[in-house]
Amino acid sequence: MSDFLGKIDDFIAALGSRFWIWFSVLSFLLIYGLIHQTNVMGWPSPDVSLRTVDSDVYIRMTKVRELIQGGSLYDHTVAATNAPYGGISTPWTRPLDFILIALYQFSPSDFSIEKRLLLVANWYPLMIVSMIILMLTKAAETGFKSVQKLGLIILCFIADILFNAHNYFMVGNVDHHSLQALLWCTTIWLLLSKPSHPSALTLGATLGLWFWISPEALPFIFMAYGILGVKAILNPAQSYMPTLTSIAVTLTTCVGLFVEYPPDKILSTLAYDTN
Repeated sequence: MSDFLGKIDDFIAALGSRFWIWFSVLSFLLIYGLIHQTNVMGWPSPDVSLRTVDSDVYIRMTKVRELIQGGSLYDHTVAATNAPYGGISTPWTRPLDFILIALYQFSPSDFSIEKRLLLVANWYPLMIVSMIILMLTKAAETGFKSVQKLGLIILCFIADILFNAHNYFMVGNVDHHSLQALLWCTTIWLLLSKPSHPSALTLGATLGLWFWISPEALPFIFMAYGILGVKAILNPAQSYMPTLTSIAVTLTTCVGLFVEYPPDKILSTLAYDTN
């Protein structure tokens, strides 16, 4: 049986080099993004068919625009919504907003702020997809055979069909769930990689950032700690991994608190789930 699997592994490996695989993937994403970018470039013409996935994206982009224009970091109110009862407050945290603002700096400065943000919304999901593929590739290089990688790919397609996860990566969808998917793939890579002090701290920072973005991270954080605990029990030399990871998670979460809330209101502010 092992000889048969070995032959399959050699056959898959012989189909093409890593360069051509990456070239094909990135070329497809680039062409796909350029096709949809034509809609953005024609904005605000009424003849242009342009939309984001849902109203959440418009609301987030509105708050990002306010930040770029000098709005308060602590103000989550969206004016002129929920009439006649006043504006609603978004439950989202700021990490994704910071990423969008950083990408905004690379857009053409002679475009309007709205058009520049629409360009960001066009390319952000495709960049996240590229990074997810990279993280899963790094994870697969930790010991999986090619035939096992093929099984993982099939499972990913099945999961996508069941949960419609691809919606988070459609052009125009600047949603924090796609960022969470990237952090989960990064977590998988770090859990499978060779234990070290840097990897433990990086894992903790990844989990801490994920928790900062949304409490939806908690089940995955529990799972990660379970894996670290079992590995530490089986190999006591790795007992430092949960400790260093916990330190990094705590520090990253504390940074998040001071970014999201004024220092004098951290202990008095009531917050809720950010999904």
